Amino acid sequence: LENIYKYFSNVKGLTNLFWGFSDFTDPFLTFITLVKNIPENVPFEYDAYIKDSSLLIPTIIYPNRPLPYNKWYMKTFEPGLFVKGAGKTFYVIGFGYLFAGLIGVFISLFLFGSLFEWFNKFFRMIGDTAGLFLYSCFFIQLIAFVVGCGFIVFIKSIFMNFFIPIFL
Repeated sequence: LENIYKYFSNVKGLTNLFWGFSDFTDPFLTFITLVKNIPENVPFEYDAYIKDSSLLIPTIIYPNRPLPYNKWYMKTFEPGLFVKGAGKTFYVIGFGYLFAGLIGVFISLFLFGSLFEWFNKFFRMIGDTAGLFLYSCFFIQLIAFVVGCGFIVFIKSIFMNFFIPIFL
């Protein structure tokens, strides 16, 4: 309790209120690191969606599949922490920027927006309490999207955490 009091007594404004919480700052810091290093030190990954799609294949079948992009980030930019098993969340805008710069950001956000619109129409079609229940379950995945790893990982998490439990 004493540490909580010290933390909040040092907050000087709303902008630095969450700065001590890595869940809020790490996704943005990873994006800044990508912008500083791409394309000068790290090339664009124009095949990012293909690599991301390979994450749907289990490692038993495809043992040399590419790393998820949050792990790729750690291996590329913080190898010491990667060896220890540490990780950081990978901001979805960073995934788009890694894919193709600013155009990649727009493409990634367009794909996510299209997916969200499809889910919105789906839940409205269901309607009533069932639609509200499903939307509330899906909303948890929306939060994961904000600090997600990539488009396919997001879709995979929806299936693993949303559709499969409903069907079971």
